[in-house]
Amino acid sequence: MVGMDFIITSPQCNAEVYMSVQGTIRNAIEDSIMWPARKVIPILPGDYSGIIVHTKCMKRHADASQWRSLYTHTQDAGGGLCSLMIIIIIFQRHCHTCYDDLELKPVGILEVKLVQAKGLTNKDIIGKSDPFAVVYVRPLPDKMKTSKTINNDLNPIWNEHFELIVEDVSTQHLVVKVYDDEGLQAPEPIGCAQVQLNELQPGKVKDVWLKLVKDLEVHRDNKDRGQVQLELLYCPFGMESGITNPFAPDISMTSLEKFLKSGVNGTEAIENEKAVIQKKREVIVRGVLSVTVISAEDLPAVDLMGKADPYVVITMKKSDIKNKTRVVNDSLNPVWNQTFDFVVEDGLHDMLMLEVWDHDTFGKDYMGRCILTLTRVIMEGEYKESYQLDEAKSGKLNLHLKWMAQPIYRDS
Repeated sequence: MVGMDFIITSPQCNAEVYMSVQGTIRNAIEDSIMWPARKVIPILPGDYSGIIVHTKCMKRHADASQWRSLYTHTQDAGGGLCSLMIIIIIFQRHCHTCYDDLELKPVGILEVKLVQAKGLTNKDIIGKSDPFAVVYVRPLPDKMKTSKTINNDLNPIWNEHFELIVEDVSTQHLVVKVYDDEGLQAPEPIGCAQVQLNELQPGKVKDVWLKLVKDLEVHRDNKDRGQVQLELLYCPFGMESGITNPFAPDISMTSLEKFLKSGVNGTEAIENEKAVIQKKREVIVRGVLSVTVISAEDLPAVDLMGKADPYVVITMKKSDIKNKTRVVNDSLNPVWNQTFDFVVEDGLHDMLMLEVWDHDTFGKDYMGRCILTLTRVIMEGEYKESYQLDEAKSGKLNLHLKWMAQPIYRDS
């Protein structure tokens, strides 16, 4: 349980300052509500080291001299039109604690790949929504990441990567909120979802599809608002000995792997965050991707006779390199067993798209698609999997993917 007291030291606050203070308070309170383990909310700049906060009980039981000390310190630190500080009293076993001891230190980095969404609710009367997403662990402006906007699309593909600092994996969670960009007006919420960080296995990529809901606090939301796909990797600081090489043993380590094995500790995390991100951006995971299109099952009928003449178009999304299978006539369960090799220049940021089409003499009919990042095949080297077709009533593709890595650097 947390108690809070707001102290405004000057009655001369103008509207602009008042709104700024209100925004700061709102973000801080939301952060505290969503993550009660956070004990310190600094508002004013200044050195608060050495301040002793009474934590045995709420304000009415706190020693008056301590409150006067904090109040005076706030005036000295801020001054001006409006000086303000939020004081938090926290129930603990110990009677007193130092302000410095309340600060939580970073314990790791959460890597988030915002892949795509599908079936989003259309918020526009004319045309389709222009979705973008916001991801965060803590709802503070400098800790929230915003994706690009995909115009006029209810099945957007972002394929964007973000890094977020984690301070308490046992209580924190990742939140993703999807909005419709309304231009000069405030964006309209489409839906939101969350993942508990304690559900992630350190050093292992987790691919999740999350159902979007209207409100994270309302559990009875049966409306279909769409889904969002994320790839998550939690990397605790100092677990370098526990992370295995995701590439073949004879392949030299990339800078990404070197970072994961570097053992940066929590006290250095904030200073090193920009360097870490830059280091990871320098690496290009280059290699050859072998795609074997084995077969499809239960494809939707598109011909008047209840059949189809399906084939698959395989595209590397970033490089726009394409290949296609042969046509299998009169079948909803075609077997191809064809393999295609693609030279991939940037595996961390490229995607594989497979579209199923029905061949007709005078045209073609779209039957569905599946879109994959290369994360899993890069990490595992090789795997077989069945993928449900998106934008289709039924059907799935059976694939065999294999990766042969040749990591390089951007300046090589």
